[in-house]
Amino acid sequence: QGGITITGFLFSIVLAAFLVSCQSTTNTTIDPSIAADFHVTLQRTPCFGTCPAYTVQLFANGDVSYYGAHFVKDTGAATGHATTSTILDLQNACQTSGFFTMDSIYDSGATDCPWTYTTVTLNGKTKLIQDNACGSPAPPAPPALRSYEKLIDSLLNTKQWVGP
Repeated sequence: QGGITITGFLFSIVLAAFLVSCQSTTNTTIDPSIAADFHVTLQRTPCFGTCPAYTVQLFANGDVSYYGAHFVKDTGAATGHATTSTILDLQNACQTSGFFTMDSIYDSGATDCPWTYTTVTLNGKTKLIQDNACGSPAPPAPPALRSYEKLIDSLLNTKQWVGP
């Protein structure tokens, strides 16, 4: 029960490999307030309907990498750049939300709902949280997690690629 399906797992592996290959090797100076290893990945999976499926990543140097898979305005790869303020906002929100103390999985057991996978690396720690968007009958994800997921989408402006 729960977690990730074999298809979802394989999709995640292929997508992660693609996105890591897209990471910029630009020697950009990073603000000292930003952890050098700060990295955020937000992946939204398909459902049995028209849920947008995509992955977006933010790197400490501000590079943003997007890959749209299904039911998005822009399929395929795209890139962008985040401001220092955006990076700091996401880094600080991760810390104040208690991200690293949350459970690793919130699974309703429903098979027709999308999942959101949020991975953060910060100060030598990496954590992946799997969030089934249905939220019941299992305890739903904490509001702080859902807020952080929405903040990532908002600050990285995924709407430009995903659509309304």
